[in-house]
Amino acid sequence: MKNEDESDFWDQLTPEQQARILKAEKQCDNGEGIENEVVMRKLAEWISK
Repeated sequence: MKNEDESDFWDQLTPEQQARILKAEKQCDNGEGIENEVVMRKLAEWISK
């Protein structure tokens, strides 16, 4: 249970940030996301160049 003076991090985000998160969530739900392992592998390759 939250105290009255506690806020949810969502409430601290700008409307633009909230919209981007919701858009990303929909993309993932539609199978448009990239698995974390793929991203991490590509990042490691990019960093090592």
